[in-house]
Amino acid sequence: MYQSLSGLPKDVLLDANVLLNACFVSDSSARAAVAELLQLGFLPFIASSIKAEAERIIVELTSKNNLQFEPLPLLEKFLRDKRIPVTHTATALSPEAINRSDRHVYSAAKLADAWILTADVNFMAECHRENFPCRLPWDVLWQSALHKKEGKPPLDYLLRFAGISRDHGSVFARVFPGEWAGRTNVGKFTVCDIENVMTIAYDTSISAWILSIPGEEQETLPLPISHKGQWALCADYRYSTKTGKHTASLKAYFSEECQGAKSFEIKSGLCDQRPGQISYGHTLNRTNYWNGTLSSVVVGPRPIGKNSWKALRANPNSTPDPGSSDIVEAALKSVGFVQGNPTLPSERELRESWI
Repeated sequence: MYQSLSGLPKDVLLDANVLLNACFVSDSSARAAVAELLQLGFLPFIASSIKAEAERIIVELTSKNNLQFEPLPLLEKFLRDKRIPVTHTATALSPEAINRSDRHVYSAAKLADAWILTADVNFMAECHRENFPCRLPWDVLWQSALHKKEGKPPLDYLLRFAGISRDHGSVFARVFPGEWAGRTNVGKFTVCDIENVMTIAYDTSISAWILSIPGEEQETLPLPISHKGQWALCADYRYSTKTGKHTASLKAYFSEECQGAKSFEIKSGLCDQRPGQISYGHTLNRTNYWNGTLSSVVVGPRPIGKNSWKALRANPNSTPDPGSSDIVEAALKSVGFVQGNPTLPSERELRESWI
């Protein structure tokens, strides 16, 4: 499930979030995407305003976390090693629909007749509303995988795990029901089952999406499935330090006329045990198979906010990239040195720190 790069200009502008994730996380999707862009013949670059934004973020995080090394030279080295040029930033008129903080990115890309690579699904949705080309790192990786694997992407591109914890996490999925669509009382069909965390399924006996959390009553979201078309789903949970309570939500979208959302308090709190095994398309004990198509399932460490959900709904080929969301601070704090040479953290190491 991806957005094609076909027909895009050769020049691609890297947003600051992609630049920083690529620079400081050794195996991030952003870093891999930059490498694949070069392999595919694209020409990534950054504007001076984006470089200044990235430098400002690095300086702020260095001060905030009292880092004992200077990260800015690592950014310069990354740009040199990848041969990513920095262009002068001119000013062009940006639409009001583009968030103010991202207008310099839109402006630089428009003036250069380039497309944008960002890890921000909200910004991507804003660009699409303006009919301006914008993609996510996973779009690049999908395109590259399809090119190399003769149209068959690796399974771990379809089913992605970027960490989940006792206190916060999310599951996003794009699914197509099977022959059971439009029928009642033919069973339950499971999208994802995470041990000690949650199970997401559809129950035809009540025509509702269901979210089951250990120790809680099953929550339902009544919505009829009458066609085999694509559904977007999101289930997430979080712990509030202000209220001392856990809350969860379940959202489902088929069309503007057929969608729903439900939030609720997790009264018993989440399971004290760590998240365990994950099953996609059936329960952990291999029952209640989905019997349809799972186009993508993404398990991530952070809840999906209202704006991100809206942006994902608007683009049926997009998926979130939780491994590239707000991880720069954690990455900077995890940079190590061996005989004076920096060693960058991996997504797995950062994932373990979230848990």
